[in-house]
Amino acid sequence: MAAALDAMGARRRAGKARRPISGAMRKSARGRDLWVACETDLKGEVTRGSLELLSHGDQLMARLGGALFAVGFPGALARHAAVLAHYGADRLVVLDHPALESYTPEAAAEAMAHLVRERTPWGVLLNASERGRVWGPRLAARLGLGLTGDAIGLELDGEGRMVALKPAFGGNIVAPILSKTFPQMATVRAGVLELAEPHRGRAVAVVETVRPQLGPVLSRMTAMHSLLDTSIVPLEGAQTVVGVGMGVGGPDGVAAAKSFARPLGAGMCATRRVTDQGWMPRQLQVGLTGKAIDPRLYFAIGVRGAPNHTVGIKRAEVVVAINNDSEAPIFERATLGVVGDWAAILPALAAALETKSAT
Repeated sequence: MAAALDAMGARRRAGKARRPISGAMRKSARGRDLWVACETDLKGEVTRGSLELLSHGDQLMARLGGALFAVGFPGALARHAAVLAHYGADRLVVLDHPALESYTPEAAAEAMAHLVRERTPWGVLLNASERGRVWGPRLAARLGLGLTGDAIGLELDGEGRMVALKPAFGGNIVAPILSKTFPQMATVRAGVLELAEPHRGRAVAVVETVRPQLGPVLSRMTAMHSLLDTSIVPLEGAQTVVGVGMGVGGPDGVAAAKSFARPLGAGMCATRRVTDQGWMPRQLQVGLTGKAIDPRLYFAIGVRGAPNHTVGIKRAEVVVAINNDSEAPIFERATLGVVGDWAAILPALAAALETKSAT
């Protein structure tokens, strides 16, 4: 199998050809601007999901005619003005207030609501992340707006309205959702929009700091704890990913899969049932109600292959499935399949891959 993977180029780290970001700097136009609420991770870096939203927003602006805004909160975002511009942002607006220094969904929603009322953008996009799924609906409620949650795509109709795409009927069809309120709002899952090729010669986004008027904050987050294993490569953007299903049997099986993933420099993900059992953190769930990924190589270990998981791996280039059930649906999606006991196969496969790498 190692030889077959190398013949396919599945283990070669090569960048995908991506759509380039426009080099033009666009002017703001009331009612025509698109805002992207950008996030940073625990290391202070802009999240891939935010860059995907900007990438897609850059494409939409060719028809909308306004400017693309990156909007965020105090902290690390302001120092990433150049990166945000490389991915299409024309302006960066930082909402600065003492109540926003420690994240709370109420303060975030209230601060953004003040700005939206004042400037009236065409649309507001948020990440369907752990935070965006909490403060996004609060923002919509304050503004009396509709919100399409967990969209898997964004388009424009013939009248220039936002069409948010949502999976329906167990992921068997994709339904277009239009908003009757303005500005139009949606949260979008990471991994479903293509990351564009950054334009590194693009001018740095104009940075504007706005201090909103906020009332008393009723709650405050004092600490954040991550359940993610820091010895494993982050899932977002990983070129190789090891996914586990209920077939691994339990936490010991997950640990074995991690031991396989580490030397490969692979990220980890899981099916919903695995995260429901608490064997892996919810942040690593891939599928209909989780994230979408686009690795070059995906190992499905004990994954049955139900549609609500495979919808999240449809952009994976090479899928290797290991399952003891020859009738498992995952083999319909697999490039290479092995029928047998994963616990016996995985060590042998790891040794073969290591030997092949050494030669």
